[in-house]
Amino acid sequence: MRSKPYLDSGELLSEGLVCVAVASGEDLVEIGTQLGVVLKHDVIVAREARGADDNSLSGRHGLGALPPHTDGATQPVPPRWVAMRCPEGSDTKTLLYDTQPVVARSADASALRRLWIVKPGGGRKPFYAPVLQITRSGWWVRFNTACMSPIGSHGDAVLRVISGRLIEHRWRPGEAIVFDNWRFLHARAAVRAGERRRLERLIIR
Repeated sequence: MRSKPYLDSGELLSEGLVCVAVASGEDLVEIGTQLGVVLKHDVIVAREARGADDNSLSGRHGLGALPPHTDGATQPVPPRWVAMRCPEGSDTKTLLYDTQPVVARSADASALRRLWIVKPGGGRKPFYAPVLQITRSGWWVRFNTACMSPIGSHGDAVLRVISGRLIEHRWRPGEAIVFDNWRFLHARAAVRAGERRRLERLIIR
């Protein structure tokens, strides 16, 4: 019988980010179902800007560095968890930004609660939302400059404070990272010439 991959859910809830031994895509899906409902299971391939959706980060940046962002930022409530694995490994780092220290500072949190306009595309209507949404049960961060624009002149201020604590992850075969998409923004360093970088991704509610 195939053993299930181990996920320390307590560490994930506390730290917001864990690295897990994952031998296959099947194991990655098993981890996703332990966390909740898998909304999307796809493969992300680094590509040139030509031919990519203009309303996407790839369409704007191509193989260059991608800025910090939230997956599912165009949804009314962004999905809670993201799991990724890089089957072949990669020297191109994934960058993770812990926003919790930023949210804990009242002056920065105030700046993040100003409204932005979110443009979902695909015929869906734009809506207004802050970068930092606080509810009775907690908080989440929503940020993606490909589909969000500040209302007013506070955009630069948000960019200065949004990054929080940086963690650099270099990909090795046989591992995955799982992170809290409400707390962590993620980004990508520029892809090295000639590298075919491929990530398998789960988006989980």
